[in-house]
Amino acid sequence: MNEQKLDVIMMLISAIGIFDSLYLVNEHYENSGVCYGDSQSILGYKIDCGVVTTSEYSEILGVPVSLIGFFYYLTVFILVYTKSLLNIKLKQRNLDFSINQVIFAIVTLGLIFSIYFVYLQLIVIELICIYCMLSAITTSVLLILAILLQKV
Repeated sequence: MNEQKLDVIMMLISAIGIFDSLYLVNEHYENSGVCYGDSQSILGYKIDCGVVTTSEYSEILGVPVSLIGFFYYLTVFILVYTKSLLNIKLKQRNLDFSINQVIFAIVTLGLIFSIYFVYLQLIVIELICIYCMLSAITTSVLLILAILLQKV
């Protein structure tokens, strides 16, 4: 797969993350109840995004984790988009590789946080938020794509 296709896929996956995190920001503040589920479960874990998105673990220094996630996905999107727009100029200056490394580092950090938040859901809170899990999957896919970008 060539670099341009990887860039487009990364932007699409980042856009999914942006919309998912915006939904979770709204859920954090509004507690709409749309993603509550008393009767549904996955692998023995009840689904209740309301409890997860408002738990004591849903904020870092008073900032919702979902809002941090929004800026994470937005940053990845902007970096990939900018790189793809300026690709010829960046290659001439050998900067495209540097931007790919920055993207890889950011996505790796995002995955570390995602793993921690999945741990909190499964082990500590003992509830699953399907939209939070979507975010973890999205970040995992972004890391695979960032690894592939390193090899192109």
